[in-house]
Amino acid sequence: MKLTVLITMARLGSRFRQAGYTVPKYQSEAHGKTLFEWSMESLKGFWHPENDYIFVVRKEDEAEEFIRTTCEKIGIRNVTVIGIDYLTDGQATTAMLAREAWDPD
Repeated sequence: MKLTVLITMARLGSRFRQAGYTVPKYQSEAHGKTLFEWSMESLKGFWHPENDYIFVVRKEDEAEEFIRTTCEKIGIRNVTVIGIDYLTDGQATTAMLAREAWDPD
């Protein structure tokens, strides 16, 4: 069964930036991998060549190439990256911004 996996990554990460980090939280490394890689690895049970993966990110982070390259490296092929240039009021609202990119069935 084909799934659509939606991941929202569009928060400011202000605590991280206040702590002096210059890259988005998901690009930071821990134990030899980025936090993005660790997060994707936690979803390994959902990895399937036919599945679609949609990421909603902040445009200012210029994350599309990072996401596509990392996904390609771990074997995820069907990737859509949606960049937004404003903060939403939460993850559910952010997720709904991607509704046109997923298969309603």
